[in-house]
Amino acid sequence: LSKHRGDLYLRGLTSLTDKAAKAFMWHEGWLSLDDLANLSDAAAKLLLRHVEGGLSLYLDELPDSAAEILRQHPSFQDE
Repeated sequence: LSKHRGDLYLRGLTSLTDKAAKAFMWHEGWLSLDDLANLSDAAAKLLLRHVEGGLSLYLDELPDSAAEILRQHPSFQDE
């Protein structure tokens, strides 16, 4: 998946390892992880570096510390 170009909608994915988050930081395109509920702070910091496309997550479903990190992503700057 990390080599996939274009949008990725990963419905049903409820957790993401740090290793997977590292791979997604290089993804080019929209990354939708709307069902994600379990995410470490380290993984959140890696996803924060995903800038070649938008990032979609329900921040209220994530652990508070991970959500606070991801609020810094450009996709959430207008909230």
